[in-house]
Amino acid sequence: MEGNDEGLDIDADGDGVSFGVGCLLPGNDCDDADPNNYPGNLEICDGQDNNCVNGSDEGLDTDADGDGVSFGPGCLLPGNDCDDAEPAAFPGNPEVCDGLDNDCDGEIDGQGICVAAVPITSPVGFVMLAALLSMLGLAAVRRGAATGP
Repeated sequence: MEGNDEGLDIDADGDGVSFGVGCLLPGNDCDDADPNNYPGNLEICDGQDNNCVNGSDEGLDTDADGDGVSFGPGCLLPGNDCDDAEPAAFPGNPEVCDGLDNDCDGEIDGQGICVAAVPITSPVGFVMLAALLSMLGLAAVRRGAATGP
């Protein structure tokens, strides 16, 4: 008499895991048509559920700062976030003067973003402020200066 459980395990893809509960073989193969997908397998970025846990490519993207860019190469999200603890730093973000490498090009506040400040109290600073306010349709009044006729 052959084994009583013969024929109860179905392993169509030959990966050693049966489609159902399993009797002689481990069971719960999520994709018995593909030998690369079975419980306990490593998940890789290929659009498939390789390990039969929570869908395809889960856990491969790490985005600790929530900026939508993965720290590593990325699978479902774009990748190569240079600072995954800082949401204002990711490839393609515009650089601003804030002490961070916002665009992940390796330069902090690069490309001449930060310029030296000119005190408004200096003559040059007042002229610059007056010009800016004039462009905005406003007027600048210097303390102690004559205001006109």
